[in-house]
Amino acid sequence: MLDLRERILELGGTADFEEIIRAAIHAENRNTYTMLPVTITKDSDGKKAMLQPTVKAQVRDADGNLKHVDLPEVEGIVHFMGGGGMTATFPIKQGGEGMVLFASRAIDAWHQSGGSQQAVDTRSHHLSDGIFLPGLRSQPRDLKDINTEAAETRTDDGKHKTSVHPKNGVAVSVEDGKHTMAWHPENGIAASVDGGKHTLNLNPAAGISMKTAMKLAIDATSGIDMKGALGVDGKITSSQPIGAGVLQGILQGGLGAVIGAMMTAALFAASGAGAPRDGIQTVRYALAALWSR
Repeated sequence: MLDLRERILELGGTADFEEIIRAAIHAENRNTYTMLPVTITKDSDGKKAMLQPTVKAQVRDADGNLKHVDLPEVEGIVHFMGGGGMTATFPIKQGGEGMVLFASRAIDAWHQSGGSQQAVDTRSHHLSDGIFLPGLRSQPRDLKDINTEAAETRTDDGKHKTSVHPKNGVAVSVEDGKHTMAWHPENGIAASVDGGKHTLNLNPAAGISMKTAMKLAIDATSGIDMKGALGVDGKITSSQPIGAGVLQGILQGGLGAVIGAMMTAALFAASGAGAPRDGIQTVRYALAALWSR
């Protein structure tokens, strides 16, 4: 890869000593690599990646003509952001972009054994000592709709994302918001499925609420314990006979007054006090009506 000054000297031209030194330094710098944008040439296991530099090298042929040629494929150690026992990993897939950094010293021994190691030779900024950082993008592959207010982990197309906002907490969105879940510092937890057909809200002030456009099924092997008043707007059915425990709860609730009236009427009848038969029949009707709701 001779430059014009080297070519002149090669053909018998003259140059002063300073020019000769400058040409030599320039030639050496051309063989010093610091960083190059690259494309992943095949899927990686996340440890090493095969990479194709995407900036061509300039060379001159024997006639002095300038040509642009591809640099050779290089292998890079994959770097994932991490620390404190935690690491964020990403799939390294063919066709993805990134950048490769070239170490100022040979890193073979360090990479193999860790710790402090001697360099195997004196090479510097060589194509053999690449460290791959995924994520650098050319403009044709720019991310769209970047959130400038929150940190996000997302798919490139933005269909699935997790956002962390300094004031609003954490939000997860799947399939462009079809399914969502949010943890808000003040409003608690809110979940929505299938575009709002099913929702769950756990609000510190308003309590817990569930809504579904379909059936709500609860399968509790050991049973369900409830404490407090139960309000039901609709019909109650059971696939099994209702036991004494349920009847006791009913007696403590809205049927207490009706049952009390029936017992009073029964006492009148047993004592021969002449309780009107139509009164007892009315209580029976009331019980039947309430039980069939």
